[in-house]
Parts: sequence; structure tokens; C-alpha cells
Amino acid sequence: MESKIKVNDATFYDTKTTTTLPVNEAGEHTILEVPLDEERRLLRKFDFLLLPPLSLMYLCNNLDRGNIGNAKTDGWDKVSVDELVCGMSIVHNQLVDLVAEDNAIEDTVYHLHRALNAGRTDLDRFLRTTRVLAEEQFMKRALAEKIQHGLGWA
Repeated sequence: MESKIKVNDATFYDTKTTTTLPVNEAGEHTILEVPLDEERRLLRKFDFLLLPPLSLMYLCNNLDRGNIGNAKTDGWDKVSVDELVCGMSIVHNQLVDLVAEDNAIEDTVYHLHRALNAGRTDLDRFLRTTRVLAEEQFMKRALAEKIQHGLGWA
């Protein structure tokens, strides 16, 4: 014996089921044969795949709206980008520059490695350039650490 479940204009059966959709513009009925347990499994899969990222996006959207409102209330909408990037003193500006240069060196070494793997540069040139960049990066990181320690951040 088959049990029927009616949802809007569709009828679902527990065993070998047929789902009848409403009549389209041409006056034809569209019939799909989908087992109820398979449909439930597919809907559950969609729920597990789609709901978490969509919920996270909704949460971030609301947090962002709140932060923008708070920033405007505090007068941050009148602040330029240069004022946000520049530090409060010469030491802070030097630290920002050191971190930016350190990241640039890291990106350069990464792209040199990709060029070596692709055969666009030879091993000797890669090693010489990487050694020079590594020494420069070491000095920048040491100076940045010394500044952070002097500011009481480390």
C-alpha cells in the first residue's frame, strides 16, 4: 500500500513515486519519477552544503553593516587612506615599511621559485638571487622585531 503526501500541487509517494508538477504554458503536464527517500536525501545534502556558508555570509554582512555605521558615527568616514596606513610616529612608519618590504621579498622568492619550476630561469641565477633576498629579508625581520620589542609589542 502506497502512502501519499501532498505538498501544494505535487503528490509524493513512499514507494516508486511520481511527482506531478503544475501545468505549464503549453497545457502539458510534466511528470518526474523520484523516490521520496532520494528526494529527501538530496534536499538534506543541499541544506548541509548551502546553509552554513549562506548563514556565515549573512552574519558577516550584518557585522559589516554594523561596523560601517559605528565608523560613520565615530567620524571615520572623513579619514583618508594615507592617514590609516601612516603610523603615529617615525618608528611606526618604519615598522610599516619593513613589514611591506618583507612581504614583497617573500612574494619575489615565491615567483622566482615558480619561474625555476617552469624553466624560465636557471638554477644558478635562482640560488644567487634567493640568497641575496634571504639576507635582506633576515635583516628587515630582525629590525622589525627590534622595533616591536622597543615598543613593547613583543
